Amino acid sequence: MTTTTTTTQRQTTQRQTTQINGATELKQAIQEYTAIMREMKQRFDDDITQSDLATFEPNPICRPLHDFHVRSCAVTHSDFIRKMRQCDELIGAEKNITETLTALEKLRKMMVTNKQQRKTEHKSNRRVAIQIMSFQDPFNTELEPEPITTSSDLMTESTLTLKQMDANAKQHHRTVARNLLVEVNRLFAQLRAQFIVAYQAAVDTIVGKVIHHAEKCRGFNDRTLRLAVIEFCASRWFHANKDAMDQTEYNLSAVKDESITSSISRTTDDVIQIKIHALPESILVGMFQFDEAISNDIITEEAIQAFEWEQQSLWFDRQAAREKHAKYEQEYAKFYEDQAMAAADAASTACTVMGDSDSESYDYVEW
Repeated sequence: MTTTTTTTQRQTTQRQTTQINGATELKQAIQEYTAIMREMKQRFDDDITQSDLATFEPNPICRPLHDFHVRSCAVTHSDFIRKMRQCDELIGAEKNITETLTALEKLRKMMVTNKQQRKTEHKSNRRVAIQIMSFQDPFNTELEPEPITTSSDLMTESTLTLKQMDANAKQHHRTVARNLLVEVNRLFAQLRAQFIVAYQAAVDTIVGKVIHHAEKCRGFNDRTLRLAVIEFCASRWFHANKDAMDQTEYNLSAVKDESITSSISRTTDDVIQIKIHALPESILVGMFQFDEAISNDIITEEAIQAFEWEQQSLWFDRQAAREKHAKYEQEYAKFYEDQAMAAADAASTACTVMGDSDSESYDYVEW
């Protein structure tokens, strides 16, 4: 983000004190600022889509509820980025820059047209003056123009009038060109001092918000993974130590106790409760608080290793399902492509047959 700001400031400073003096300089300036705008947008996209901010596929969690939570978090972050890309500040600043560059391009074309009209009128007046002074038909353009004779005996009233018209036209076009340059430099000053700065400020603000939101999402995912580990290990511990005569199926869930956590300092760890539900009705039959007294019994090296094996197995299963789905999409696309090509060939053949039939009917009528 700092690199983007520094680069943009360095590029825009090159024309901070430069005045546009013609259509050629204006064209170069428009190209420069168009390239600057394109680079700013590309850097913005790179900052947003870098690895630590992008909407990446979250690692699967072998506990369904917590896996759903991390996936929902990824969707929320993706939606947050989409909304930030469409925020009013960014779109408004980009629109101002685009409209200003479009207006400058129109002014450049007006400057070029004004210069061409001036040259055309000057050549036309000069040709007419030469023909009058040479006593030639003013509409005869086949003769080569000759230098205007400055001798006083050839200065007729017509030539003086043409010279005055040419001078007036020249002054008029100079006035138009000067007014166009004033408007051009005004727009460029506004572009440099207001619109570019506003766009860069909007980009910096959005990138900062995305970074902050990504940090919150990573923190949420870390807490969710911790809950999943505790839930998995507690479930193994509970089923290993329950009464062997109890045939009831139980489901354990690790949740954060909001009522207790909200009343203590934020610097302390979350208070976690283990809830026990009897299946299939999912009736709550008991709960206990996860604390240091039982953590050593529940969180064991063997349980952690089993959790990692479950995670790895789930990852391979989803990777295989993803590859299968991608292969299915390719085959599906190829099937419809072949169908479309077959339909096009059939239509082409039908048109050819109809054309031959029309030719035969025409020959028959003629005969």
